[in-house]
Amino acid sequence: MDLDFKDRTFSFLKLKKKKLRRKVVFFLFIFFIVAVFLFYKDHSAYKKVKKAEGFLLTGEILKCNNLLEKEGSSFFRRSSFNELKGILSLIGNNIEKGKDILSKCEPGKSSIKSEKVLAYLSDNCFYKQLDIYSSLLPGDNDFVRFYRIVSDTSLYRADESGGKIKVFEPEDPDKYSKHLSILKEINRRVKKGKIDFIFDRDGEPLATYDIEQGKCISLIPGINFVNFNNTLRNGIKYIKLSIDKDVQLKLHRLFNKYSGSFVLTDLEDGSIIAAYSKPFNGNDDNTALTREYEPGSIIKLMTLFAYFNSTAEKIFPFNCIGYTSYDGKIFYDWIRHGILQSPEKALSHSCNIAFAEMGIKSGIKKIHSVLENFMFNSEPADDGIFQFRFGRFSSEDRGERALANLSIGLEHISVTTIHSAIISSIIAQNGNIIFPYIIMSNQNIFNLGYYNHTPENKKIYLNNRFFEDIKSGMREVTIDPKGTGRRASVDFMDIGLKTGTAGEKSKGLDSVLTGFFPFGKPRYSFAFRLEHGGKAEYNGALFLRKFLKAFHEKE
Repeated sequence: MDLDFKDRTFSFLKLKKKKLRRKVVFFLFIFFIVAVFLFYKDHSAYKKVKKAEGFLLTGEILKCNNLLEKEGSSFFRRSSFNELKGILSLIGNNIEKGKDILSKCEPGKSSIKSEKVLAYLSDNCFYKQLDIYSSLLPGDNDFVRFYRIVSDTSLYRADESGGKIKVFEPEDPDKYSKHLSILKEINRRVKKGKIDFIFDRDGEPLATYDIEQGKCISLIPGINFVNFNNTLRNGIKYIKLSIDKDVQLKLHRLFNKYSGSFVLTDLEDGSIIAAYSKPFNGNDDNTALTREYEPGSIIKLMTLFAYFNSTAEKIFPFNCIGYTSYDGKIFYDWIRHGILQSPEKALSHSCNIAFAEMGIKSGIKKIHSVLENFMFNSEPADDGIFQFRFGRFSSEDRGERALANLSIGLEHISVTTIHSAIISSIIAQNGNIIFPYIIMSNQNIFNLGYYNHTPENKKIYLNNRFFEDIKSGMREVTIDPKGTGRRASVDFMDIGLKTGTAGEKSKGLDSVLTGFFPFGKPRYSFAFRLEHGGKAEYNGALFLRKFLKAFHEKE
């Protein structure tokens, strides 16, 4: 029997080839799947890098940081993620960490758009960060060489900047010519040793920076810019304030023989027109914004509001005999006011006895609640370098006499001049307020704005009809023949006013006044304190009258 081995051998070879083809196809399939997977992961990482970069370039630093914390450890696009981490560290002033990260990831070779990052750092005055980042990039690009010039100029290195400008020959000269002209002019001013950097609302210089000393020097009295020293050491920027230089100078002349502070705000946009400080102790603090002191009778505005809004027993007509007693102790007033027909009349005469009774009738909870709504015991508010502090009061229940003192602004309560002006702003605008500010805008070395103030509306009370009654009482302060502010009245407009006298006779009484004008259509609110300046009814009112006349001349 014959067997055909040849055919069988052929079958084995065919089978082997078939298996080989299957393996090849299998490996090609696996390779394709892996390649698709890797492409997908790389593209996904690329999109996340671009998203994080977009957050960075639009100033959404927190979103950028959160995304990097979540995705930044990825194997894919690691260099790009690390470059962004390094840039964020620089922006967060963690300079050494940022330099260390960036030096390891070779900036300029990742998918990060270096030119856009450099522009962002320059536009937003991150000059030290710009200096570091540009120095780590390859110097074979025009934009890198240009931003190295920008960093030199902005950090007061005029000679280095000038030398680089001379040898800078970009492929597109028109792209850089305007900016280079600006940098040359700044270099010229830097070489003179001083550069103006703070301006008032009309563009008038308010402060200059002494480059050699590293100090900001105020060009106007009554406001201190020492807190800008560190800001200016980090590079050139221009800051526009809401302050009116002319008004500030007029206040300086009025404070000739006085110490104290004064704040004037524009109710239309919340801008602070004047913030004058001349403290008795002679330091240079911006006390108009920060120093607390006993408010005296201006607190009666809040006591009146609490009384109007309470269900307390009504006490008017009220007979003031000049004294009463609480907790077994005599409680005195300055004078005997006699019969007061209404709360508004009590306000215009500033009767301590009537307001002590109104506070006690309203109750401690109501008084505390109203004070808190008028921003007492609030946290300080920051406006860039400036800080606004608010008054405080003790919420401890110390009995009737303590509540009587609280209701007339004595003992365990304080106010600041800016806070006092805010109180009048709230009343003048029927419970609404555009929160005050000083910094209007910040501009970079090319005069491009990177910050513009946005008005912040606050609603303290809604549709409360008693604001009109309080405003009427504040008008009576100046037009009533016995009103404590009658000496402040002027013939060209009516104002709303509340006077207060605080301090100790032995050290000299303080005049504390707050109000708004004109009465019919309030445009401005104000507050001031004359330290040891005497009673508000006399010296304080006369000072206000002089100010209103001086301000009216400007208008």
